[in-house]
Amino acid sequence: MISAAAAWLDADGNSAVGIFGWGEGGLLALYSAALDPRFEAAGVSGYFRKDRLLWREPLDRNVFDLLRWFGDAEIASLILPRTLLIEAAPGPEGVVASPGGANGILSSPPSGEVRAEFDRLVALSEGLEPRPRLAFFNSDRPGGDPVLTAFLDALGVDVKAPDTGQLPTYQRGGWDAAARQAIHHQQIDRYYQWLLRESSHLRRVFM
Repeated sequence: MISAAAAWLDADGNSAVGIFGWGEGGLLALYSAALDPRFEAAGVSGYFRKDRLLWREPLDRNVFDLLRWFGDAEIASLILPRTLLIEAAPGPEGVVASPGGANGILSSPPSGEVRAEFDRLVALSEGLEPRPRLAFFNSDRPGGDPVLTAFLDALGVDVKAPDTGQLPTYQRGGWDAAARQAIHHQQIDRYYQWLLRESSHLRRVFM
């Protein structure tokens, strides 16, 4: 879905496309920008950290052999030399229920851990040309003005609105995240039910 949105935004091939996320959105921003070069700038808030305990986190984050080869710095290095902004900010916290499995624990990445992993990323990118566009921000809340200003600036967006001189503000109202999640869950469920119905026919043709 994220790649589809990038393709739609960059339909003319001349649009500056960026991605910014917090918490789980930070995870998606990090991996999406690493995989899709259409994202010219990426912002990761409340997710990036040095010591990741995947076995304690929600089950959908558990990828076999990931930590054996990759930490967050290695994944982030795939974004370079495009712009990458890392914000050390409080992330989501709590227990995520997992039906049929162990519950996942979300914890806020300590600022020192975020900085240590960012420094490791800087060391990994040493000597790259052109020079990677990396920046670190420390904030007491996600999406602070400095990181958002830098993000918009990286995309060539005038961060000052011409009529008021104020930074952009969130205008969307009536957003129901639970209802949206339920719709996505139903769509995924219908798709897999269709796969189950069709699989026997495909096996018959194959055999």
